Amino acid sequence: MVIDSLYQHYEQLNEKHLVPPVGWTLSKVSLALRLDEHGSLLGVIPLEETVVRKNKEVTVPKIVAVPDGGKRSVNICPMPLCDGASYFFGVDKESGKVSKRSLDCFNAAKEKHIELLKDVDSPAAKAVVSFFENWNPDKAEKNPVYAENKQAILKASNLVFWFKDGFVLDDEKVANVFGDTSSDLTCGFCTVLKKEAPIARLHPSIKGVRGAQSSGAALVSYNSPSSTSYGKDGLQGLNANISKAVADGYAAALNYLVADSKHYKAIDDLSFVYWAENNSEVCQDVFADFGFGDGEITQSELDSIMRAVETGGAIDFDGVQIPYNNKFYILSFSPNASRLAVRGVYQSSFGDMMARLCKHQKELCIVLPQGKEWTPLPIWKLMLATVPPKSTKKAASPKLASATIRAIISGGRYPEALYQSVLSPIRSEQDCPDARPPTYKVTPTRVAIIKAYLIRNKERMMTVALDETNTTPAYVLGRLFALLEHIQSDANPTIGKTIKDKYFNAAISAPASVFAKLQMLNTHNLRKLENEGRVIWFERQMTDLMGKLDGIPKTLNPEEQGIFTLGYYHQIQKRFEKKGEN
Repeated sequence: MVIDSLYQHYEQLNEKHLVPPVGWTLSKVSLALRLDEHGSLLGVIPLEETVVRKNKEVTVPKIVAVPDGGKRSVNICPMPLCDGASYFFGVDKESGKVSKRSLDCFNAAKEKHIELLKDVDSPAAKAVVSFFENWNPDKAEKNPVYAENKQAILKASNLVFWFKDGFVLDDEKVANVFGDTSSDLTCGFCTVLKKEAPIARLHPSIKGVRGAQSSGAALVSYNSPSSTSYGKDGLQGLNANISKAVADGYAAALNYLVADSKHYKAIDDLSFVYWAENNSEVCQDVFADFGFGDGEITQSELDSIMRAVETGGAIDFDGVQIPYNNKFYILSFSPNASRLAVRGVYQSSFGDMMARLCKHQKELCIVLPQGKEWTPLPIWKLMLATVPPKSTKKAASPKLASATIRAIISGGRYPEALYQSVLSPIRSEQDCPDARPPTYKVTPTRVAIIKAYLIRNKERMMTVALDETNTTPAYVLGRLFALLEHIQSDANPTIGKTIKDKYFNAAISAPASVFAKLQMLNTHNLRKLENEGRVIWFERQMTDLMGKLDGIPKTLNPEEQGIFTLGYYHQIQKRFEKKGEN
């Protein structure tokens, strides 16, 4: 399904001239070599551009559509009309000197370009042929243009040729040479086109994926005997039954999506691309803002989206109407050596996708410390909450991230590992307010995850803020612990550590063994309070909570531990809310 959808997206992009045609690819180019009609080097033209990244201006190579020369590993394989110094000048890029390998590279490029362009009736083609016929790598240093620009040429990511007023690549007769290159391929039944067509032997690489090789990684690849079948030994991609046209198309679309930050997101080692069937940019913007926190979704915008998905009507965003039934796709993958491992493929109407995202955010919604307003939690924040502060690798598990995404956009149950990954540190960690940055075991994001898990997976009725009608023992015990901590802090204003530091980890798992001690300590703390009215207020609170309990359980299971944490957090927020009102 993913190949079909990407190829359809390629056709839409191709109609708008946003991707190169079949047989071409996008490449990073730093310099253009200016030639005269005799192939002599007249100068170099810088093609690098200045862009702003992370609030800093950086210089990057220009992205240019060039003929697709296939994949190059360690073997000598010249690329047509776009390559490095070794292939165009015969000098080693590292040392700047002529070596046996650099000479072999130049001779291979010379042979290839002469063979491709010798019969092309174009001054630009003849200039390139003459350049290769006349250039002598051993005399490169004697060429004044090369000598003057040597360092720039050696540092260049790629070089192209320039003739008179433009790129040689733009010459119509030269471009016609690099069209459909599938005539020498084996024909077979293409599973995407549903007809006989030349089958791709090697699929193009996908470049720019975080964690993958800089040269690119393949989405489809066969190179081991165990991958062959039905006598297709040694034919590699023939096992996939995908035509050359489709392979070039889906790869062009995927490279386009990965190169655009509006369509590509990465959470640690897990990458995502997403697109709408009719190429609606607004769909991508809404999904990026809502799911990945690219922009600030206001409460009015959130309410508007929720009303639209509840009625099944068009979604209005920034004055643009998005059809509810517009198809939307999400592809998640992670790098695996020179390949990309697909983690998930999701397809749904955009309206259904937003409905599930709204449901997810509604389940997460939790009261925040005073003065802060709830905003949708992006996926990366959820994943960050699963990483222990002391972990050397500040990255969430790709499997966990993928499973969480699947639950969010499918409306299914949250993975058990998500719940355990936030509950475990709450049970075992200690607050470190003096650390840089400060770390706390009970955070709004962790509590939000616990609340969402209890609602969806355990069908618990959990509220955004304090629920005084909730008589679940674990919830009441969490509130009680927070109240005892409150009394201790009021009785000892200069105290450094509270009962939370010493007793919380035991109270959340084996409350019966701890609360008797806490009650004795509380009696001592109440005696320290000088305000009699304050003492009476605390005692009433204690009596109310104790009246909701029919004894204190010996242990709490993982589900109850999450409820305990939620009760504790709710009571803490109520405490500061009361303090603010007073």
